[in-house]
Amino acid sequence: MRLTINYADVWQSLAGELGAVFREVGTHRNALEVRTKRDGSVWSEADRYVQREIVRLISRFDPRPCVVAEEGMNTAFTREATCPRVWVIDPIDGTREFLNGGVEFCCAIAAIESGMPVACFIFLPELGHEREGVLITVDGAGADPLINGARATTASFDGDGMQTQVSATRRDRSPRAFEGRLALCGAVAKTQATSLTLDMVRTCLDISAVASLGSFDWFYREHQRIWDAAAGISVAAGTGRVAMTLCGEPLVPLPAGFLEQKVPTLSTTVIASAGDIGCVMSLLASR
Repeated sequence: MRLTINYADVWQSLAGELGAVFREVGTHRNALEVRTKRDGSVWSEADRYVQREIVRLISRFDPRPCVVAEEGMNTAFTREATCPRVWVIDPIDGTREFLNGGVEFCCAIAAIESGMPVACFIFLPELGHEREGVLITVDGAGADPLINGARATTASFDGDGMQTQVSATRRDRSPRAFEGRLALCGAVAKTQATSLTLDMVRTCLDISAVASLGSFDWFYREHQRIWDAAAGISVAAGTGRVAMTLCGEPLVPLPAGFLEQKVPTLSTTVIASAGDIGCVMSLLASR
């Protein structure tokens, strides 16, 4: 028998405990073991600790969870086809930012059913005007995104002359052709990554009421790991944003077997409004 999950209950339980978890690891951030991975990203022992706590809390609701997570503990690679849902977890999306004492990092969790990210939990421990934390959730397929329990406002771009803001981060320092074209248009591109999930959220939602961060007109990333993307795709679906590859294919549903890969990776991720997606794709065509 398939276990029914009330995602709102799961998220409430996680929110009630992860605040204390992040306060604990934040207190000791300068003493944490830190390593650099082969891809140049940073790992700390806080990532592994937070992830263990997340899986423990999810197990209260889903006793044998199928998990795909950045810091291992993956079980979906052996039994994705028989999993009613897969929990995709990035315990600290933006580890370098966390270690440096910044605010642009988050805990990102998505529940995937039949290849679709139907629900998500995004906890930003250091955001908020008093750094009290911000919680963004989607409670199920078709549900509206919530910010701190209230219906979120979709990011709006009304063409009133404000400068175009773009998240187009990259792993190396080599500029891409489209960055020059953006500059000629007077647009500002963020190219150094902090939290990819947060940038996706800022492309979909107006979070200015709870944090001093503006919105992005669109989002682009190459070779994005699924744990950095799934929660953001769930938010995009809840706001009507278009999420696709640079080839014009929808990002979801994920193909069968995708989550069974050792490091499930999206070739390219593009998020934009339906009205802008054509122009964005044309601009990116010559990378």
